[in-house]
Amino acid sequence: MPALLSVRWQVLSDLLAGACDAGEGRLVEAKLRLGHAKQVHRPTSPLEVWWMHALEGEVALAERDFDKAARAFAAGEPARKMFFVLQGTRESLSFYANNLVLRDGRARAAAAQGRTAEAIALYRALLTPGPEQKWTAMLDPRHVIALARLLDKAGERDAARAEYQRFLEYWKAADPDLPELAEARARLAR
Repeated sequence: MPALLSVRWQVLSDLLAGACDAGEGRLVEAKLRLGHAKQVHRPTSPLEVWWMHALEGEVALAERDFDKAARAFAAGEPARKMFFVLQGTRESLSFYANNLVLRDGRARAAAAQGRTAEAIALYRALLTPGPEQKWTAMLDPRHVIALARLLDKAGERDAARAEYQRFLEYWKAADPDLPELAEARARLAR
């Protein structure tokens, strides 16, 4: 059992560090992390497959290969609800399996491809709890503001305003100088 957990933590470590590297434009480092994750992950573990493909998607987004990113994110998502455990050493793995902000990869890839309606639908599905939801996760306000931006882009002003307002409500206790708060306030003021 410790060896199994060790591999899982290695793949998670590659994902977290590699996604940060990709987001900061350090593609050589991100690709090294991706290569390691591909090498050590077990294809029989939905958790490790998810993390490895999520990193592949993040690297592809950074390279602006949006089709590859969409395929990678879709390939990594679990076929059904990701496991969720509230005890022992698996509790933290369960948390990371379900609650990473980058679980919106498919929506971000669709938006980058210009498929705004699909991205909106993916964000709405991500933000709607229910039996068909793949993640047992906390609602992430960053997904709410991403949805608001897409609705704004699509010309759905009333729906966008509702999401900006919801975002502000969720982040009402956040640092008041965050640029996302200023953006949402400005969008509501117009």
